[in-house]
Amino acid sequence: MDKHIKSIIEANNDNRLAIFVGAGVSKSSDTFSNKMPLWNNIIDELKNDLEGTGEQDYLKLAQLYYLEFGEYLYYDKLKKLFNTTLEPSNIHKLIFEIRPQCVITTNWDKLLDKTVADNAFMYDVIVSDKDLVKSTTQKKLIKMHGDFEHHNIVFKEDDYLNYTYDFPLIENFIKSVLSTHTVLFIGYSYGDYNLKQITKWIQSFSKVKPPAYLLSLNHNKSEIKYLENHGITSLVLDDEINDKNKRVENFLTRIKTQYQESKYINDGDIINYFYDKLLPFDNLNTLLPEQIQKIFKKIYLNYQEKFIVLNFINLNNSDIYYKNFQIFLSALDKNEIDDKFLKEYKYKLDKVFEILSKAGIGGIMINDKEYYPFTCELYSGTSINNILEFKFETNTAKNDLEKAFILYQLGNNEDSYYFYEDILKQCLKSKNYITLFLSMFNRNTLLKHLKYDFKIDYKKYQDILEYDIEEKYDDVPNNVKKAISPIIAIFKDFNFIYSFAFNISSLLKAKENSKRTVESGGTVFSSNSSEAEIRHKNLLYFVLGNGFAIEKYTEFKTIIEYFINISITRQVQESDIVLNKLELYSSIKYIKENDLKIIFEPYLKKESEKRLVIDNALEEYLFNSLHNITKHIEAEETKIFPTFEEYWKKTVFLLSISKINQNRLDSIIDNFMTILNLSKNSISVYQSINAFLAYQYNLYQSTIDDNRLINLLEILLNKIICKNYNGHELIAIKNNYISNLYGVLKINKDAIFSNNILVDKLILELNSWTNEQKIEISKYFLISLFYISSTLIKKKIKKFISDIKYESIEDNYEKLDFELFLLSNDFVSIDIQKLITSIDIEIEKYRDGKSMSTALYTLKQRLEYLTKQKNIVEFESLLNELIQLIYNFESKNNNSFF
Repeated sequence: MDKHIKSIIEANNDNRLAIFVGAGVSKSSDTFSNKMPLWNNIIDELKNDLEGTGEQDYLKLAQLYYLEFGEYLYYDKLKKLFNTTLEPSNIHKLIFEIRPQCVITTNWDKLLDKTVADNAFMYDVIVSDKDLVKSTTQKKLIKMHGDFEHHNIVFKEDDYLNYTYDFPLIENFIKSVLSTHTVLFIGYSYGDYNLKQITKWIQSFSKVKPPAYLLSLNHNKSEIKYLENHGITSLVLDDEINDKNKRVENFLTRIKTQYQESKYINDGDIINYFYDKLLPFDNLNTLLPEQIQKIFKKIYLNYQEKFIVLNFINLNNSDIYYKNFQIFLSALDKNEIDDKFLKEYKYKLDKVFEILSKAGIGGIMINDKEYYPFTCELYSGTSINNILEFKFETNTAKNDLEKAFILYQLGNNEDSYYFYEDILKQCLKSKNYITLFLSMFNRNTLLKHLKYDFKIDYKKYQDILEYDIEEKYDDVPNNVKKAISPIIAIFKDFNFIYSFAFNISSLLKAKENSKRTVESGGTVFSSNSSEAEIRHKNLLYFVLGNGFAIEKYTEFKTIIEYFINISITRQVQESDIVLNKLELYSSIKYIKENDLKIIFEPYLKKESEKRLVIDNALEEYLFNSLHNITKHIEAEETKIFPTFEEYWKKTVFLLSISKINQNRLDSIIDNFMTILNLSKNSISVYQSINAFLAYQYNLYQSTIDDNRLINLLEILLNKIICKNYNGHELIAIKNNYISNLYGVLKINKDAIFSNNILVDKLILELNSWTNEQKIEISKYFLISLFYISSTLIKKKIKKFISDIKYESIEDNYEKLDFELFLLSNDFVSIDIQKLITSIDIEIEKYRDGKSMSTALYTLKQRLEYLTKQKNIVEFESLLNELIQLIYNFESKNNNSFF
C-alpha cells in the first residue's frame, strides 16, 4: 500500500493526479432521514412503472422508460428520485484539499459542485463541451455524465451509445487524462457499468501509461484479479474501523498529510530529488530543453542572450521541491551553505548542473529578477567541431556509435547500417536502453535508404523489416520506462519534430511581422530576441552530438531553414547580415542551393545596401570547410552521385557573396583548380565557379591573381586534350559555362594567354572532332579564348575556326548561325545577300505565328550585333521583322492566360 500511496503523492506533486468519483462518494453524504438513492432503487422505480417487462439490463430499462413515457416524464421521474437536500461530506472536501489536477465524476448530483463553491477551490466545473472550451483554469471538475440542471444526463442506453457524438471534447479530454495521469477511482465497485466503460478506454491506449488505482472496502481476490487484468490496482481499505466513510477519509487524509509533511524536506532531499530525476539523461551527450520540461512539468524557459535560465512558474503548495531548491540556490549564491554539506553533496549537485547544461541551460531563477549561474560550460561533454567543418574521419571516432554516425555523414549507409546492428546487440547485453533506441531509429532510417539505393545490391534489404520501436519499448522493464520515457519519446515517433516545426514557424511569423512593422516606420520591442539562435544551437548539438540520423528528413531541414530566415529577418535594422558558425553550417548542410540563393537574393544586387559580412574567424571556418569537403569529393571521385558536391557549391556561394581577403581569395582559386582537375564534376560546379567570379567583382571589385586564372584556363584546355572529362563537363566547357573567367581576365589588359604549346595540343585534339563538335566549341569556348590570347594564338584559333567545313552541315539554322558567327568576328568573308536569303528561309517557318523557337532569339542577337556594332544595314529589315514576330508571339501567349 505504501508504495502505491507514494506513487499517488508523486503524481499529485507533478500535477498528474486525476480522481474519478463514483456514486459511493455521494452516499457518504447520507443522513439518518435523507439518503441518496441507490442504483437498484432507481431501477426498481422504473420497472414498477413499466408493466410486464422482464428486462434486467439497467440501461435498456432506462431506455424503455424514456420510449414509453417520453422525455419530460423521464426527467421528471429521475429528478424526484434525486430530490435530496444533502450536504457534501468530509470525503468531498478531502478530495479537493488534495488538489488533484482534475476531478472527474459520473454522478449527476451537485455535491462536488457545492464543495468547490463553498470552499473557493480553484476548479472550473465542466458539464458540457461548451464549458470545456471556455475553461481557463488548469484544475477542472468534469461531470462527464452531465446533470439535471443542464438537462444532459447520461443514463439510458442511447446516451451511452451516443456519448462520442454528444460529448466529443469531454470524451477526448478524459481519454487524454487517462493516458497521461495517475488515476484514483473512489466510490466505484468492480461491477459498476461506468467503471467498465472507463476501463475499456484505458485498455484502448498503449501499454505504456500511468498507474490506475481503485479504492475498495472489501478484499475479494477474484474482483482484484479482474481489475488487475484491466490495468487497475485495487487498494483495499480493510482495517479495523467499521465506519466505511471513515476508512476513506483516513486514506485521503494520509495522502494529504504525507504530502504536507514533504514540506519539511531538507536540502539533501532536494538535491537527491533533482539528481534522481535527471540522472537517466546523463547517457545522452546533449539534451533538448523540452525533455527537461517533460520531466519537471512546472518549469518555464527564459531565454537570455547566450543560454537558457530555468524558471519555476505556477508554483503552489505542491511545488515544495522547486521552492526549496530556489531557496537553497539563493543561499548557495550567498555562500551561506555549510562546507561539510557541500562536500558531501558536491558530486550530485555538480551532476545536476552538468546535465542541465547539456540542454543549453546556464542557470536557475532564484527570485523574480536574479538567477543562480552555473559554472560548468554549456555542452561541455559534446564536441562537434569536426562535424561542423565537415571533417569526417572514422579513425578519430571514440567508439562504434561515433564511427557509425561518421559513416552515415559520409554517405556510406551500408557500413553504417551494420555498425548500428552490432551496437544494438551490445546495448541489449549492457541494458543501455537510451543508446539502444537511438540506434534502432538510426538503423531504421538507414534501412529505408538501402532499400532504394541502386548503387548497391539493394534487393538483399527488401525483406528486412524495420524495428517497431513502440513494441520494443513495451518490453523494457517498467521501472526503467518511467525514467527514460521523456528521452525515448523522440525516437518513437515524429510528434516532437512536428511540434518543434510548428513552434519555430510561429516564431518566424512573429519576426516577419516585426520586420514589416520596422520597415513601415514602427518600433518593435522583443523580450526573446535570442530564442531562435539558442534553440537552433540546441537542436544541432542534440542531433549531431548524439548522432541522431534525422538530418535527411524534410521536416528537420524545414526547421533549419526557418531558423536561417529568422536570423536574417531579425536583422532588419542592422546595416549588414551576419550569420554565426552554426547558421553557416546549416546553410551549407541542410538548405537546398536554389533556396539558399533565394534567401540571399536581396543582398546580391549592386545597389543593395546590405551584404553578408563574415569576420576573419568565420572566413577561416568556411575555407576550412571548403578544404575538407574537397578532400571528401576527391576520395569519392569514382562514385556516380557525389555526396559532398552540393556542400561544396553552397560553401562557394556563401564565400562568393562575402568580402574575402586577398590571401584567402587566392586559396579559393587554388581550390577551384583542385576541383576542376577531377573528372566527375557536374555542370553546376562550373556555374558555381562562374558565379563566384562574377559576385566577387560586381559586389566587391575584388582583384584575382591573373596567373591563377590562367592556370584555371589551362586546366580546362588540358581536360579537353587528355579527355579528362565526363559528358556533363564537356557540355560545360563547350558552352562556356565558366565565361566570367575570360571576363575577369579581359578587365586586366595585361593578362594575356600565351601558352602556345598547350594551344597546339588543343587544336590537334580538336581536329579529330566532327564538324558539328568543332562548331559548337568554337562559338563559345574558343572565341572566348581567342579574345584574351596573344597574337600568335589568335592566328592559330582563327585558322582552326576558318578551316571548319561547315558547308556540309544539313541543318539550315546551324549553318546559318555559324556563318553569322564568322561574320561577327571577321574570320571569313561572307556573301551578305546569300546570307539574307538563308535568314529569310529560316524566318519563313515562323511567319504564321503558330510556333516559336529559341533559335530565333539567338538569331535576333546575332543580327542586332551585326547591324549596330558592324553597321551592316542590309540586315535591318529582317531584324525588324524578327523583333515583331517575337513580340507578336509573346503577346499572344501572354494573353492566353486571361
